[in-house]
Amino acid sequence: MEWLNQLIIKTMPLVPKAIIRKMSSKYIAGEELEDAVRVTKQLMELGGMSTIDVLGEFVTTKEMALHEKSMCHKVLEAIYSNKLESYLSVKPTSLGLDIDFDFAYENIKELVDRAKNLGIFVRLDMENSPYTDKTFELFKKLRGEGYQNVGIVIQAYLYRSE
Repeated sequence: MEWLNQLIIKTMPLVPKAIIRKMSSKYIAGEELEDAVRVTKQLMELGGMSTIDVLGEFVTTKEMALHEKSMCHKVLEAIYSNKLESYLSVKPTSLGLDIDFDFAYENIKELVDRAKNLGIFVRLDMENSPYTDKTFELFKKLRGEGYQNVGIVIQAYLYRSE
């Protein structure tokens, strides 16, 4: 199955955005932060909650990772200022995990620290299996430093998830 995952990842940029938008519309509020805020408010009116995730992963430069971190800060501020029943989800590779573990850790820690000050929870999204151990390491290190506002999502289909 890993080869299939890699094939999908590598061919996604070739798929027209209209098709991706149609396939993901049940799960993704939109392309802009304002879309996420609007949909989260609608869910709250129905008694629901949400997670807001800046969709980006596998960045290849520190500049890209810093941009993603900046976007995550904007999400935190939007959650706080709009009093949303929501938390922030982050993909460690979008914050530099493929570049350097310590660089990614500092980026994530900065976000978790800011979220803590705002009373917001942060969830680390598990990505594909090569990142499992590093993602757990990030989580354990943050918890070891006293951050209780951070959690982790594990993928149930991974054999090790039992």
